[in-house]
Formats: sequence, structure tokens, C-alpha cells
Amino acid sequence: MKSLSSKIMIGALLGSVLSFNATTVFAAKAEMKTEAVAVENDADKAPDALVSEATENLIGFVKKATKEDKALGLSFYENLVEDSIGPFVDFKTIAFRVMGRDAYKKASEDQRTAFVEAFKRSLITTYAKGISTYDDQTVKVAPFEGKKTANGITRAKVEVKIVPKGGKPFPIIYSMYQDDSRGWLLENMHLDGVNVGSTFRNQFQNAYSASNGNIDKVIKNWGQSQ
Repeated sequence: MKSLSSKIMIGALLGSVLSFNATTVFAAKAEMKTEAVAVENDADKAPDALVSEATENLIGFVKKATKEDKALGLSFYENLVEDSIGPFVDFKTIAFRVMGRDAYKKASEDQRTAFVEAFKRSLITTYAKGISTYDDQTVKVAPFEGKKTANGITRAKVEVKIVPKGGKPFPIIYSMYQDDSRGWLLENMHLDGVNVGSTFRNQFQNAYSASNGNIDKVIKNWGQSQ
């Protein structure tokens, strides 16, 4: 990624953009309360419309967070992110691509499952840190250019621009595919021209090589340097 501030903004917007039809948590540790997010992940709906509605919806919930909610620190935002985007990001597919075919074939089923979970947790934490720094940035969703179907899979790209106060717009392009039962799912993104999937894949390969192919070690340390 280009900078820490860019990472934080990335997390904030991915968390908000992908908050489809999930449960949002605003609660004290002793007594968790849930409130349903109104945006439904409808596979028949245009992806840019879903992104726009979900963004506005989640930002509204973030703005309504109480002092008690915020006092929980990062765990509050992690709960928010996991419940909001967890079911609507294809963590398994992304993690498979990050591992690469060679490492994936060598890994046991337990190791594959463990890496998916480690990868998911690292992303959730990153996004939670981003959401926690939200400061009335403007989010603009561009009309998407249409769906493309190849090999039986329908995909679309949605461009989002984050405009900070007095700052330069930060473009994000979400690569999504359409699943008949789950709706539109994120499979990759480009952040200010950086291919996130490729970036994570390079990080994995570097760690894999440095550990002489010790997948357990890579899994254990994953996310510590993100």
C-alpha cells in the first residue's frame, strides 16, 4: 500500500461499501445489542446501487455510535465489520489466490482453513481501524459500466471515490461477481491503482520463501506486518 493513511482510508471504505444485509453491533461487552442493516444484498440489483445504499447506511450507523460503543475500542469496530461485511466478502476465494496454486496444493485442508481464518481476521482488523478514523469523508459511487459474463460467471466493477476534507480524491475499484444465492461478492479491488490481490499474494510468497515453505509459520505470523 502507498501509506498508512491510505491503508486506513481503504479499510474504512471497504467496510462501509460492503455492509450488505447483515447484523450491525452496537453494544457494551456485558450486553450485546444488534440492529439489522436495512440494505439487502440482492443479486438482481445493480452493484453500484447496492454499494451506494450500503455505504450511506453503514456511515449512518457509525455516526450513531455512542460513547459507550466507542469506549470498547477496536473490538467494537471489529464486531461492526465482521457482522457487516463477513458474509459478503469471498474470503475463501481471495485467500486461495493469495496463497497461490503451489502453496495451496501443498497445504493440508486444516492449513487451508487456518489461513482463510487468519486472512479474514487480518482484513477485519484493518477495516476496523479504518472505520474508527471516519471523519465525514465524502463517498462518491460512479455508475458501473455494465456486467460481463464469461465461463458462466457474471462480474462487474464498481468505482468509488473517497474525498477527504480538503484532500485529493482517492479512487477504489471493486471487482465483484454475482452469486445467485448470496448476491454480489467482492473478489478483489484496486486502490489508487494498486492491485490489492497481487499485493497480498506477493506478501504471502515472500513470507513463504523466507520460511522455507513452512505454511504453519506463515499462518501464525500473517497479519502482524499488515
